[in-house]
Amino acid sequence: MSETTYTSKIERVNHADNVVYGVLSQPNKLQPLVAAVPDNEYIDGIELDHDTINLKTKQFGNVVMRIVEREENKTVKFASDNSPIPVNLWIQFKPTQADQTAVRLTLRADIPMMVKMMFGSKIEEALNKVASALPMLPYQSLA
Repeated sequence: MSETTYTSKIERVNHADNVVYGVLSQPNKLQPLVAAVPDNEYIDGIELDHDTINLKTKQFGNVVMRIVEREENKTVKFASDNSPIPVNLWIQFKPTQADQTAVRLTLRADIPMMVKMMFGSKIEEALNKVASALPMLPYQSLA
């Protein structure tokens, strides 16, 4: 296995960094949005609390991403708890203007070479989809 890093495109969120960080550093604040997400071919449900995201997946069972570090208005770092592959995820924030924040996701995983060859592009695509959804979140109503 080899550690692989995937980095999303940088997205611009039209809110101050403290507002964006305030929402994304506390997964439970996203509960109103998660409740509206229908089950699909990969995920049976999502549970959120202040420090964790619990994905109920059809392929791997429960995969828990736990916040292991918060650096106010700069970074939120997650690590997997119950995952067949060790995964780390960072959300990075950087103010670009008083009311705009650049956001980027970085995922590191210890992925077997065969899995990387088969699913590497899908992992990167999924990371970019998550990043591209961040500017559309209703931060003011979630704060």
